[in-house]
Amino acid sequence: MSNLSLVIGGSKGIGLEIARLFVKRGDDTYVLSRNKGAWEGKHIEADLSNEESLNQVIRFIQEKQIQFKYIVFSQKNRSNPSDLDCELMIQLKSVKILVEGIIPLMKGGSFVFIGSPAGRFIVKEQPLAYHISKAALEQLAKYYAVNFGKLGVTFNCIMPGTILKESNKEFYQTNEEVTNLLKQITPLQILGETSDVVNAVDFFSSEKSRYITGQSIYIDGGRFLEGQESLARRLTSLNQ
Repeated sequence: MSNLSLVIGGSKGIGLEIARLFVKRGDDTYVLSRNKGAWEGKHIEADLSNEESLNQVIRFIQEKQIQFKYIVFSQKNRSNPSDLDCELMIQLKSVKILVEGIIPLMKGGSFVFIGSPAGRFIVKEQPLAYHISKAALEQLAKYYAVNFGKLGVTFNCIMPGTILKESNKEFYQTNEEVTNLLKQITPLQILGETSDVVNAVDFFSSEKSRYITGQSIYIDGGRFLEGQESLARRLTSLNQ
């Protein structure tokens, strides 16, 4: 029998690619989002900013006794990212509601949270609310890993670095100076692609990762490994 998988925020972007991967590998896959977007499969409509909407989803899942095996949270606050209450509702409280509503029906499996380096570092282009929610999401994965480990369910957090995707390809293609600098400060000297994130999710949503839980994994080509002073010296040729 096929595994049941659920992607929250899977109607577009990386979430959509994750949902398509699950289908490709044979999972019976659902997407939970406000609308189906480009997703053509099974869909659960919900507004992550509305607690009652989420409670309706939980009631539906419990009434139907849907036993999900693999759940991925790839949601994004597209309404007002600067609004702290809204950001925390979509990025954090919705996760808590859904995890705690879904997990009693599970028999093993995993949760994967798509986080961000902004949970640990400051990304000046992003508002304060985004940083707070991403930091809390990483800690939430650790908390649940400890408290729900006895159920055989794992929790891990993936933090993508600079990833080329449809929404930003044009920017990086037309701003070569930025692109080249990013490559210079990345040990692998390349930018990531959507498939790099999807492949990591594939691993953590499988039995191959059954003994890994509570971990935060950067998908960044090693970019956040080098100290700032060392990086500054290298880029100005002082270490050569």
